[in-house]
Amino acid sequence: MANVSVLGTGVNPGFVMDKLVLVMSAAMEKIDKIEVKRVVNASKRRFPLQLKIGAGKTVKEFRKMVLEGKIRHVGLPESVAMISSELGFDVDSIKETINPVVAKKEIRTKFLRVKKGNVAGVHQIAVGTKGKKELIKLELMMYVGAEENYDQIKLKGIPNVNLKIEEGLHGDIVTAAMVVNVIKKVINARPGLLTMSEIPVSYSKEKEEF
Repeated sequence: MANVSVLGTGVNPGFVMDKLVLVMSAAMEKIDKIEVKRVVNASKRRFPLQLKIGAGKTVKEFRKMVLEGKIRHVGLPESVAMISSELGFDVDSIKETINPVVAKKEIRTKFLRVKKGNVAGVHQIAVGTKGKKELIKLELMMYVGAEENYDQIKLKGIPNVNLKIEEGLHGDIVTAAMVVNVIKKVINARPGLLTMSEIPVSYSKEKEEF
């Protein structure tokens, strides 16, 4: 063993659709169901991301790229699994669907044009069930022309907890912040492959030393 610690983190996966859910769960006496929805207006994001979500493609091209593994936000099923494991839900099935968001009108961004009827982005859902009961649902809508950005976490149980982050968390900024803010915590962690469920999160003034 090289005696090093390895952690994958970011805004999602890494925080808003998994780690933040676990933090919020500490306020609950009983949890029956978890629903998380993240809506991102990709018009404001970089060109590679707009391409990654299939913006501008026809629906047929989009579905072909999904089958080829070229369009898929990585991490939703894994976030379901981490939440399930940490909260003791023990889901026995995790299913994922990936569908296009179709433009209802022509959309222009700084980088591309989306014709009416073509793909504006991706609508991806991962659901964790136990038997026939849906316990965890993570829903991501990332597309150009979205009328709003927000992140919303709903924990149903005792008590019900509902957090909505208006404007959402900016993917590029928050991913970078997450990485630098956990550096010292990872250095002090056990060797091996870590998950965000093992790492405490907070702003780190110590990052200024790096």
